[in-house]
Amino acid sequence: MAYDKITRNLTDGKLTIYDYNETNNVVVAIDEGDLNVVIHKPRRIVVARGTIKHIRSGDEVPCDVSFTMQFSEFYTASDCTPYEILMREGNASAYLGTKSPDGLKQGPQDYTTKIKFLLTDPGGGNDEKLEFNHFAVEEINFSEGEEYSSLAISGRAMVTAPSIAKV
Repeated sequence: MAYDKITRNLTDGKLTIYDYNETNNVVVAIDEGDLNVVIHKPRRIVVARGTIKHIRSGDEVPCDVSFTMQFSEFYTASDCTPYEILMREGNASAYLGTKSPDGLKQGPQDYTTKIKFLLTDPGGGNDEKLEFNHFAVEEINFSEGEEYSSLAISGRAMVTAPSIAKV
């Protein structure tokens, strides 16, 4: 099978943020934004008497996730904004966070969401879906711009890597 070399860009992706039950969600328009994922693979080098003997896997580290989007408003009167669902405020204040990896319900201070990124194949083949369970926001940056304002969200998903599937 040949490798598909059709480049994908922002118009080929859709980012959706879900609460625990996946009954409540917000679709994030990232037409003028981005999505970044860092997967960490720590390694330990074993040295004996000054000589490298072997390498082994280190401790698991959650993956870093960040995205930037055009900003319209922090709160709405009826719907839910990305800010509200990520911060569990406003119209999302009653949403349930995702369950912790060990299955225990989390308290409000441990609220996490699930992020799904659907990447459409512009060549007409199978699309791909990346899922980040237990995403916890660590930083939100608001920037006022001449053409448009933006929000930059960064945090960690409590998984070592996203689950990736052809859909």
